Amino acid sequence: MESLDKYANHFDASYPAYADARYLGILALVSKYDSDSASTLLASESFKQALDIILPVIAIKNYKSQIPFPEDVLAVVETVLEVRGATIDASDRFKNLTLLFNRLEATQGFQLPTISAVFHFCHPESFPIVDVNVQAACKALIDRNPELAEYEYPKLPAPRSSVKNKIKKYKLFIAVIDKILDLHREKNIINNYRCLDKALMVLGALQLKKTTDAVIS
Repeated sequence: MESLDKYANHFDASYPAYADARYLGILALVSKYDSDSASTLLASESFKQALDIILPVIAIKNYKSQIPFPEDVLAVVETVLEVRGATIDASDRFKNLTLLFNRLEATQGFQLPTISAVFHFCHPESFPIVDVNVQAACKALIDRNPELAEYEYPKLPAPRSSVKNKIKKYKLFIAVIDKILDLHREKNIINNYRCLDKALMVLGALQLKKTTDAVIS
């Protein structure tokens, strides 16, 4: 299979806002959910009082936003806390997370790309992040590499499709991404989901630009 190192190496220049400092910062923030006091704080009266002050800002933001921020902040944080605390079954990584996936999918403003990001930052070794760039990159790699020829093109689900379909679509992404990762395991650069995501983001952007340019011309 072709090496994706050149795409990964170009990530920082292409996406400076998503560089490692910000990524590692989010991992550090999520690690706060490992504290025994996290659940206690969520149930406290002081947290509820803080929410009363935050909710007007969310309401104003959502008044003019096409992608709303969830107004039920407590429920979302509780769900993410549960995702973080879930045990990943090696034989079925969704075994203990399906109900939580369903709950997030039913949350205001959450579609598969956002849910995949939640799962990734809570369990970075078990779940990749998916979006339109990753979708375009996977299609290009399936087309160009015989080792991937047997795989179906992974596609993001329609926003109004069923939660069952969204999990199915995510699993298709994971199958392709895992195969690509396996083919790069012995490489020095691309040896985990984060490194592969960098390559797929850059390659996917190039593919999307190529498609757009072809349509315009």
